[in-house]
Amino acid sequence: MRQQVHIKQKAFEEIVLRSGLNYKDLAKKIGVSRVYLSNIKNEKCPDFRPSGRVRQALLQELNCKFDDIFVIKQNETDQVAKPKTKKK
Repeated sequence: MRQQVHIKQKAFEEIVLRSGLNYKDLAKKIGVSRVYLSNIKNEKCPDFRPSGRVRQALLQELNCKFDDIFVIKQNETDQVAKPKTKKK
C-alpha cells in the first residue's frame, strides 16, 4: 500500500475563508493556477495531489499546521504484483 496526502476540504475552505484571500489570490501567492488549486481542493482526479512544494507554500501562506488541512491515507488500490506461476 502506498500513502497519499489528501486535503481536508471543509477545513481547507474554512481556513482560506478566515485568511481573507480568495482562491485566485491564494493560487497566485503559492505559484499555481486557480484551476490547479481548485483541482487539488476538490480532488477531481486521483492524480491531483498537492506536491511537497505546494503543501509547504499553502501551510506558510495560510499560517497553519499540516494536520489542519491535510490527512495521509493509505491507497488500497495499489497492489503488489504477484509472480505468475506456471500451470501444468
